[in-house]
Amino acid sequence: SGSTPSGTPSGQASPARSVEIIEKRGRYGDLEDVCSRKNPRLDGHPAEDFVLPPAFGHSPLFDGCTKVVVSDAEKTILGDMGP
Repeated sequence: SGSTPSGTPSGQASPARSVEIIEKRGRYGDLEDVCSRKNPRLDGHPAEDFVLPPAFGHSPLFDGCTKVVVSDAEKTILGDMGP
């Protein structure tokens, strides 16, 4: 009495590759707190200066020809912040 190959209802081996399904679980304990991380400073610039990263600073977006629209609410906020 021999054993029949498993894989299909007919007992024949399946020609398709089998795939093992592995359950994925979140790593809740391994997550790092990115909110409290300090932003790196650029040497030669005070901490209160906002300096665009090179990826944005050399972009045509900031070539002086691009129109930037600021809402009235944002204008009020910026005005309250001072020069």
